[in-house]
Amino acid sequence: MATTSARRPARRKAPAKRAAPKRAAKTATAFPPTAHQTVGPFFPAQFIRPTDNDLAGLGDGRPRAQGTPCVIVGTVRDINDNPAVNIILEIWQANAAGRFNHPNDKGSAPLDPHFTGWGRTWTDRDGGYRFTTVKPGGYQAGPRSNRWFAPRIAMTIVGSGLMRPLVTCLYFPDEPLNDDDPQLAAIRDPDARRQLILVPDHHAAAPAGVPAYRFDIRLGGKLATPFLVD
Repeated sequence: MATTSARRPARRKAPAKRAAPKRAAKTATAFPPTAHQTVGPFFPAQFIRPTDNDLAGLGDGRPRAQGTPCVIVGTVRDINDNPAVNIILEIWQANAAGRFNHPNDKGSAPLDPHFTGWGRTWTDRDGGYRFTTVKPGGYQAGPRSNRWFAPRIAMTIVGSGLMRPLVTCLYFPDEPLNDDDPQLAAIRDPDARRQLILVPDHHAAAPAGVPAYRFDIRLGGKLATPFLVD
């Protein structure tokens, strides 16, 4: 009896694996760093209105703001002690009751409809500047904090030659809250703290009976005004 042997299917050889083509090594491209650009100001003359430095409403017939008016004067000088000309200065502060004219301030202190809390000016050819405002009230450091900020005025400085806006704070002399103010307490150098305290000044620009204070600003050097970190 003849037998038929079953034939097994021939095995197919797997195709040979091809080596992945080698990619050419990328050479690092050296890019030059972006050039630094100083802050302006490159603003038209009408950028600052004549009344922008009068927050108290003492000089133009507007309704006067509530509280004790005061005049703040000073000079801005560069690292070489030269007058810094055409420097823009802006201030922002609470009203006499310690309330900011801003929707994020949910405090119970009353708002003053005649006080915006914001002002702007620029320095003259001697580096001088002037603001007329009211002494702000102290305010709570936070909704759940038991600490208070002393009466103070925030100031932003912008000018040609500066790499970024500079921010500092002005405090009033002989204020009991100065001792526990969180911002002042964070400055450990007593000399630096004293630089942020306004100095009483007899200035001709102050109306009769209105106290004047001096706050001179040095933009650099060993005697530079303390500026806050962003």
